[in-house]
Amino acid sequence: MVNISFWASLILFTCGVLSAIILCLGFKIWIGHGIKGFITASIVGWFGAWLSATIETWGPRLERIALLPGFLGSLSLILVVHVLFPPEKR
Repeated sequence: MVNISFWASLILFTCGVLSAIILCLGFKIWIGHGIKGFITASIVGWFGAWLSATIETWGPRLERIALLPGFLGSLSLILVVHVLFPPEKR
């Protein structure tokens, strides 16, 4: 699934951005500070969504992308990166 369509990539990016919104604004779990931290969380979320959507195939699908594994993978990878690389205290 390396060669994915534009719409599939946009769906994965949406999963990443929604996960970043939930974690950064809802639970105050940041990878960095400010807008840089949110953009980093969105990119990490996109990668997590892509990784788990290619591995798992259960749940509802849109453009051959499994949505639930993509969303859960996005949330979990953002949390893993936050735990492994916590932001510096200000």
